[in-house]
Amino acid sequence: SLATGSCSQNPDGSTTDPGAVCTDCTPTGTMVGKLPSPTGAVIWTAPTTEKLLREAAPPTNDTPAIQLYAAKNEFEPFQIAVRAAAAANVTLTMPAFAPAGAAAGGPAIDRIELRRVEYVKITQPSDASSIKSGYIPDPLLPSRFGASESVPAGQNQPFWITVYIPEGANPGDYQTTLRVDTGSSSVDIPVKLHVYNFALPRKIGFDGQWNSSFQALGGSASLAAVEKLKTFFFEHRLT
Repeated sequence: SLATGSCSQNPDGSTTDPGAVCTDCTPTGTMVGKLPSPTGAVIWTAPTTEKLLREAAPPTNDTPAIQLYAAKNEFEPFQIAVRAAAAANVTLTMPAFAPAGAAAGGPAIDRIELRRVEYVKITQPSDASSIKSGYIPDPLLPSRFGASESVPAGQNQPFWITVYIPEGANPGDYQTTLRVDTGSSSVDIPVKLHVYNFALPRKIGFDGQWNSSFQALGGSASLAAVEKLKTFFFEHRLT
């Protein structure tokens, strides 16, 4: 069902009518849950295939940790949402994954990237199957661990975290801790990673159709910018 109404502040900073508001849009499933949370905020997670709407109610079932599974030479993302009772600035920190068990003795996994999920204002839905919300999460803006990130009051602010597992990593289990600090309170969330004993091939075995413009993505700035974009596409197996 749909509802419309006003909002104290929209993701773009405006105070105008936010448009359609989804009233039943909390993801469901075994990978959705409320994580350990600091006082005055709720931290929750859902698969990266889910779009976490700013108005979605956090799940009520508890999830004590985040569990990841990946092959070697693979990027594996996960996302969390911070829903603070009052507007705040939050800081996320996350050290390298330390090997444990069968992986012990091998190197830590330390390539971990943080991005802030932003919202796009929708004034005209594409069709009847569109998500019924005035703001849709889509852009992933680069951030860094330790940076201060603003979160609005009473709305979800998702963060996307991507881990790269090197080709030479030991198979087995790894673990680290994601700390979320709201300034007045903090919490440590266990993050576990299981690395399978095989690697994705370096060579991409098939061509894809993925239309993009290097110029629109900043490639016209320099040859180095073009090479950076090409590396990004190749690493994420986009051709």
